[in-house]
Amino acid sequence: MSISLPGRLLDQGVFWVWFLGTIYLIISQFKFRWAKRYAFFLFALTILGLFPMGIPVLSTIAFALTNEPSIQVNSDYRVFKTVKSVIGMPYISITQNFWVFEKEVGSTEFHFELADEYLEIEDVTQVNLLESTNNQILRFEFVFEDGKIIRNVQKGT
Repeated sequence: MSISLPGRLLDQGVFWVWFLGTIYLIISQFKFRWAKRYAFFLFALTILGLFPMGIPVLSTIAFALTNEPSIQVNSDYRVFKTVKSVIGMPYISITQNFWVFEKEVGSTEFHFELADEYLEIEDVTQVNLLESTNNQILRFEFVFEDGKIIRNVQKGT
């Protein structure tokens, strides 16, 4: 299960502060030998990392540049389409808010079949959390213009 700060914007903010702070540090302190070595070290590792680890580098770039739309179900749950890697299959992640952090509590398929048409999370107009008799299952109602689909999501998967 993934635990992170709530929302994608905060994660991206931390990334950009680190990235721009590193560039500022290198430029402002370039007269010192340690800054030159640090800049060379970062550049060399980036280039060398592209050879065996092109996918992690592409994942980092994709993380920094993509915007995943999300739907706030209520004050506790958020639903959004995500992917673990550049070559991975996307899925719909359900995260639960725990004050400062949020945790992925379940996931489901990223597409919906409604009236012989495949729809995605971008086509959803509203998401409702339905009552469930089982504590380990979350029931979500995805509302589209043409109908509704109910998905049962096992907690912890």
